[in-house]
Amino acid sequence: MANIFSFLASIFKKKDLPGTVKYVLGGTANSYNITFKDFKKQTIQKPEVKNGWTKSFVGKPGDYYYASAQANNRNAIIELSVFYDGEIINETSKSGDYALATISGTLS
Repeated sequence: MANIFSFLASIFKKKDLPGTVKYVLGGTANSYNITFKDFKKQTIQKPEVKNGWTKSFVGKPGDYYYASAQANNRNAIIELSVFYDGEIINETSKSGDYALATISGTLS
């Protein structure tokens, strides 16, 4: 019986299971334009989002993630992060006039 459970556990390893992907946007700009890939692997564009914007969806290992945000004013800071199952997996920070920050990768 223990062999059956070991076998099933090896098939359904935690790393192979879906998890929550979360994009987080912050910084000093008045607003941002953001483009990102969603759970359907579609590219979505959202204009004029505010600091603290987040988007969550379910992803699985091997899925591609992408987010790019641009500040809508001069002298701005952008902080863009991606979390997978509560752990940060990618982040970037950019500053300047109409700053642009992009992150992408593959879930693992």
